[in-house]
This record gives sequence, C-alpha cells and structure tokens, in this order.
Amino acid sequence: MNLQKTTRALSLISLLITLGSSWKMRSLYGQDMLWGQLPLWFFLGIWGTVFFFVLSQNADRPKQLFKYVLAAATGILLWAAFPPIPLIPLAFVAFLPLIYLESLLGTRPNGKAERFLPYLYLSFTLWNILTTYWVANSALIAGATAILINSFFMSVPWMLWRWTRKKSPGIGLFILPAYWIAFEYLHLHWDLSWPWLTLGHAFALYPSLVQWYEYTGVLGGSLWIWLGNLAVWALLPADKKASDRQTTDGAGKSKAQKFAERRRLELAERRRLELAERLIGHRFPTALLPSLRLALILLLPALISIQKYRHYTERNSLGRQIEVVVVQPNFEPHYEKFYVSQQTQLDTFLRLSKQLLTDSTDYLVFPETSFGDIRDDRIGKESITRQLQQWLELHPQLKLLTGLAVYHLFQPGEERTPYVRSMKNSRGETIYWEAYNAAVQMQAGQKELLIYKKSRLVPGAEFLPYRKLLFFFKPLVDKLGGSIGGYAAQEKRTPFKSKGDNTAIGTQICYESIYGEFSTGYAREGANLLFIMTNDGWWDNTPGHRQHLWFGRLRAIELRRDIARSANTGISAFINQRGDISQATPYGQTAVIKAQLNPNDQLTFYALHGDIIGRLAAFVSLLFLLKALVESFITKKDIT
Repeated sequence: MNLQKTTRALSLISLLITLGSSWKMRSLYGQDMLWGQLPLWFFLGIWGTVFFFVLSQNADRPKQLFKYVLAAATGILLWAAFPPIPLIPLAFVAFLPLIYLESLLGTRPNGKAERFLPYLYLSFTLWNILTTYWVANSALIAGATAILINSFFMSVPWMLWRWTRKKSPGIGLFILPAYWIAFEYLHLHWDLSWPWLTLGHAFALYPSLVQWYEYTGVLGGSLWIWLGNLAVWALLPADKKASDRQTTDGAGKSKAQKFAERRRLELAERRRLELAERLIGHRFPTALLPSLRLALILLLPALISIQKYRHYTERNSLGRQIEVVVVQPNFEPHYEKFYVSQQTQLDTFLRLSKQLLTDSTDYLVFPETSFGDIRDDRIGKESITRQLQQWLELHPQLKLLTGLAVYHLFQPGEERTPYVRSMKNSRGETIYWEAYNAAVQMQAGQKELLIYKKSRLVPGAEFLPYRKLLFFFKPLVDKLGGSIGGYAAQEKRTPFKSKGDNTAIGTQICYESIYGEFSTGYAREGANLLFIMTNDGWWDNTPGHRQHLWFGRLRAIELRRDIARSANTGISAFINQRGDISQATPYGQTAVIKAQLNPNDQLTFYALHGDIIGRLAAFVSLLFLLKALVESFITKKDIT
C-alpha cells in the first residue's frame, strides 16, 4: 500500500473515530451520564482527519511531509512534558522541531514566502487537545472554543518572531523566548485569559526542581524551558545551522550583507571564547562551549532548587500551628449537586465535619458554592446560614469558611453595576440583579459575615470578554450557563481576618488558583494561609482536576504559604510551603481530612514584585517590534 492510500485510510479512520465518539457522547448525554475521555477521541479524531488528509495531498512531496511531521512532533513533545505525564526533560527539546521547521520554509510557486501559521496552528492545536480536552466535559462548545482560540494565540509569538527576523535580519533566536513569555504574561492579564498551559506549569509534578519560584514565579520556569531549548539548538552541527541561516536569513541579501553577518557571528563567537578564557584561566576547547552551556542551564537551576528544597524549614509567624478540617461532600455537579435539596447537603456537611472536629480545630473548610440562591442582604437570615450559625454556637472557637452562590437585588434608584442582569417578576415588573460566586467566613457571635467575591472569572462561563465588542456571543454565553453581564467581582484580594488571633486566610475560588501574580495580592494584604475552594467534578475523572491540584503547589512555593484545598469533588488535600501534597483524597469519594498548618507572614520576593520576568519580556518584545517597524519603514522609503 503506497503512502497516499495509507494516509487516506488513516484520515477515514480518524473521521470514524470522531463520528463514533460523538454518537457515544450524545447517547451518554441523553442518559445523564458523563463523557470521561470521550472528548479526547472526538477532538483527536477531528485533528487526525485533517492531518492525514493533508498528508495524503502531499504524499509525493517528502519534504512537505517532513514539515508536517515536525509540526506534530512539537505538539506531542509538549504534551508528554506536561502533567500528568512525568517526562519533564522533553520540555527542553519540545520546540526544536518547530525551530527547525521554520528554517526549512522556502517560497511558494507564486514567489511568496511559505506560510508558517498552518504548521504552528497544527502543532499547538494538537498540544491543546491532548492536554485540555477535558474542558469539554463542562460544555462541549467551551472546550472546542478554548482549544481553537488558545492555539491561535500560541502561534502569534512565532509569527511575530518570523516577521521581526524578516524586517531586521540581524535578529536571531533569542527574541523568540521574549515574545513567548510576553504572550504568557499578557495571557494572565486580559479578558481572554486561559493560562493553563503556561510553560512553567510543566514543573508542577516536580516542586523540588523549582523552589526558586518564590523569586521568579511560574514564568521563571517558562524562561528555563526556553533557555534549555536554545542551548540544545546550539549543539546542532555547524553545517546544519549554516544552511538554516541561508534558508531563513539569506533570502534577498547582497553578498556584502551576507559577509557582514557572517563576520558579526564570528566576532561574537570569538568574544565568548575570550570571556571563557578569562573565567577559567586558560584556553577553553571551542567544541565544549555549547555542551558546557547546556549543562549549566539544565543542571544549575535544578541543583540550587533541590538544595533549597532539602534544607527548607516551614515558617511559622504565630508560634503555633493552626488546625484545619477540610470536607469533600462529593456531590456530582452536572446531575446531582444542584438538584439535591440544600437541607440534605447541609446534613451531609455537618455529618462529615463531626468526624474530625475537636475542641482544638481552628478552621472548617467547605468547597465552592456549597450552598446557593442566597440574597446578600439576607445571608444571616437564610435558613441554611441560620442553621450553620446555630451549629457554630456549639463550637465557639471554630471559624467556618464556605462557598456560596449569592445574588444582589437592586432597589429603585440604586446605582447599577456593569454586571447587572434583568428579569420580569410575576407582576410583570422588571427586576435588576447581579450574581457572584463568593466565599464567606462565619463564627459564633459574629454579627456581620465576612464576604469575598471571586475576582478572576472564567471567560464564557462566568463573564463575556469584551462584551461590548463581542455582543454576538451572547447566545453562546447563555448556553454555557453564564450571562452577558457576567458575575460580579471585587478589585482587591481581601483575606478573612479573625477576632482573637492573628490568622488571615486568603481564599481562592477555583480558577483563581492558577494565577500566580494575582495570588500575590492575598499575601500583600496580610494572608498567612491560603484556602482553595473548588468544584472540579465538572471535568469528570480526567487529568483536569489533577492538574488543578498540582498547580496549587506552585502557588504554595511562590508565596511560601500552607494551603488547605476543599473540593466538592475532585481532590481535597493539604500543601505545605515546599509544595508537598499530603492527605490527597480519591476522586469521586466522600471524605474529610485534618492537618496542622503553619501560618507565615513573611513576603517572598515574588509576592512583593510579581512577574518581573513577564514585564521585562514584554518591554524587550516591544522594543524589537518597534525596531522592526522602523527598519521596515526605512526600507520602503529607500525603495520608493
């Protein structure tokens, strides 16, 4: 069987996988059953159908086939280097196929440069599918949208790099990591934020390797991965890289320009050798420099971190440990939690709590949206909260932190916020209201409940990004259970401070816990412990809830704060200041756990200064973009 027939057959098999998985998903949906791994096969089938069809169209062009294989290789390597797969060394070579692919791009029959974007999109779509397909278990449209849009965003830094090199031929590979990290930094701060696949998150399985995140944050891990890739690239044979430069940078240059660039590279290499001689006191073998550079880049950060990990001692600013009990009620969110009576759920919470509560317990933690449909000006008067308050009177030393779904009714004449929604009541009157995903702290004798509103919201499900520009997405947002107004949020991170002691709890609600610089706000506002409330059952038993847990350990390192994690279902656990996880509960089981935590008031360098690496990358990227624009303008002016 020739190659064209083989690839056509694989494309047909992929299509059949897509149709079969979609039929099975539809069938399970009708039976109120979850999809599990089926979205992976659905999306992968679509990708495979397109990929193998394209290969079949290029079966007689081996060089073109090789380019598509290189693109797929980067997607596979990135997936294999990312949790839950423990192959982190692959991260340090994952981008090499794409870098090499770019060097192979030539010109099309019409004389124009071959497009890079199709290969990039192919590569990053594969990575997104393999790593985040599980989002579709919450909503199929949301999962597909996240994959398609995020893959394009990941392609943009590479396109900018290629364009910059075209306009400023002297610019090499070094600007590519700056563009990528600038993208990751932006992706943490705008309305379309989806930073799950930030490169630095790849080390979530290995906290002992990234203890220096307390200085750099997760973007330090991204920089490490990029430096590793560039160091490995530097080991490629000189003749190979020479041909690469001819392919990528040589087009359109005069002989004098090519000679000047070659001379510049030779002088740069000579300066590096002279520096090495001064450092070590004698002439250094030229051939060993790239290998030495690679060894230093890969090993030095790891060795420093491992040493810090081994000798780190938990910090305790209060002189005593805080006893915390965490409850995992295990109400399935799609078909159970929001259909079981709140009284039944309350009884379950209290029954589980009593199993481990003692007179020494300081905090009891319930998960995100444990109770709902509570009006904000009646929180203390609602049946559920009144019962909780009465129960807390029996435990005067105990503080309860629980997630609530809360709404606010606007009175006539009251100023409305951007998050306002409207509806008609039974009398035909228009009622204006807003909703928010909140955490509340309750304590015996407390007259006013402390409330924190979730501030980092999920695009689509909890708010519509750039709603004035993207108003036409309103039907999609409604389908995802959100609203065009979105959930209300608050500007600052406000920790829960307790009467009678100096504990201050920074409460992160679900999605918030994947944001490093955002989380520093809790520490700067005085939080000495972090509690994560989440509901990870939306994604079924897939890698999603495990990734979410592991990312939390990076927040613990960045801020050097102990973490108590309460999941409705998913994984509840405790995380210490080194990022070690303890008492992780099994997925899909009712559980209650208890631990002694160390409150820490000290602020890490990262807590004080945030993502310096990201801001620096953005600044450098802007400078080189401006440089390329100016040079492009000058070139056009000279031509005219």
